[in-house]
Amino acid sequence: MEFVVARPTEREAVLEVRSTEAVWEGKTAVLSTIRDVTERTRLQRELGDMAFKDEMTGLFNRRGFVRLAGQELARAGHNLQKATLFYCDLDELKWINDNLGHAAGDQAISETAQVLRKAFRQSDVIARLGGDEFCVLAVGAGEEQAHVLGERVEAAACAFNQDPARLIPLSISIGWVTCRHDDRRTVEELMHDADAVMYEVKKARKAQSGDRTQRRNG
Repeated sequence: MEFVVARPTEREAVLEVRSTEAVWEGKTAVLSTIRDVTERTRLQRELGDMAFKDEMTGLFNRRGFVRLAGQELARAGHNLQKATLFYCDLDELKWINDNLGHAAGDQAISETAQVLRKAFRQSDVIARLGGDEFCVLAVGAGEEQAHVLGERVEAAACAFNQDPARLIPLSISIGWVTCRHDDRRTVEELMHDADAVMYEVKKARKAQSGDRTQRRNG
């Protein structure tokens, strides 16, 4: 939840309030944290310009992602927070384009964007890098939370696949890297590392699919 606060000597401030249940002296309590997100909000408004947005999905493009994610990583380091960068790839886009047409491919890309919006939090930075590649930065997410978010992506994709009229299931390969507050990697370096993890996930999935096909035909 965000609040706009007027200040007599400066421009207005935007504060983000997050609350969670906790136990204090044996009783249930609500723990709230307040964060000044004025600069982030200003930059997000600036990034609203189409130069930083992907026209097809409305997500940030690569340029917008690198800029905003870099700022969020710097803020996470200052606040001693972990962060996780996810690299996502829409599977079989070339096959869809070649066999079902580019309109079907564009639809699959748009559906992937919807899946990511549904799976990730409003505060996470989501982008389409181009083609079938997407990236997400989730500040405050450690390894355990990263697994939860990854499972949400799979669940959201499965929801799209419930439609019996679908000609091909929506499938998304996802890899991620988690960094501590003192991690010195840049956004581009984290993207490279997460892409490498995603590639191994995709390769293992294809190998597993091939083994199942071979057993069925054997």
